[in-house]
Amino acid sequence: MVSVLATGNLTASATGQLTSTGDIMSQGDTTLKAATTDNRGSLLSAGTLSLNGNSLDNSGTVQGNHITIRQNSVTNSGTLTGIAALTLAARMDMASPQPALMNNGGSLLTSGDLTITAGSITSSGHWQGKRVLITADSLANSGAIQAADSLTARLTGELVSAAGSKVTSNGEMALSALNLSNSGQWIAKNLTLKANSLTSAGDITGVDALTLTVNQTLHNQTNGKTAQCRCADAEGRQCHKTTGNYREMPPPSRQDNSQTAGICRAKR
Repeated sequence: MVSVLATGNLTASATGQLTSTGDIMSQGDTTLKAATTDNRGSLLSAGTLSLNGNSLDNSGTVQGNHITIRQNSVTNSGTLTGIAALTLAARMDMASPQPALMNNGGSLLTSGDLTITAGSITSSGHWQGKRVLITADSLANSGAIQAADSLTARLTGELVSAAGSKVTSNGEMALSALNLSNSGQWIAKNLTLKANSLTSAGDITGVDALTLTVNQTLHNQTNGKTAQCRCADAEGRQCHKTTGNYREMPPPSRQDNSQTAGICRAKR
């Protein structure tokens, strides 16, 4: 086990693999660049901490004031903590068609902005930030994603929340995807959902307001809880209640031919 302590800034690079099982600490800024980074120890920086390369496998501890991770593939079963901000951005210039984040029971934590940009995201761990912004092709969540102020997730494909999972915000939360599927909990003060299709067997709650824009199909399945809502499109088509607690209301009258949703407001 090797430990490194820099009293100022620390910069290190490797053309191949960088493996750390000890402690790498800097009292200034830290920049590490390698084709592959495997951290099983501690990477600690008093200032900014930047990790650049093709892939990062973290089963240890990474902490800095501002953390920026630019990798084509990230696997995290440890802890990534950016005290003021944490940014994880897939390197879209890389050859891989699907830059990926796999958070296998790990934690992504910050008291500031948590910004995630990737192709596919799989998470069974814990995310927490003041403001959370997720941009990806797909997100499969079986863990907890929490925002103190606001949470925005923009997916070009599917957002799937498994049973027992949580996506919550104390303030605004906006989730948009081609398809939304929830078997867990989506809870916010003001919640906005936008998709072609929405399937819920879980709990969807807007404490003050809930707005749905579902262009095609809305299914609220067994035990699903959605506050009283209007039907999915302007003509009330394909709005299905199986045995859940969804209350169907008449669709709003519209002056145009668009097929957007009505407004759903949670009970106070």
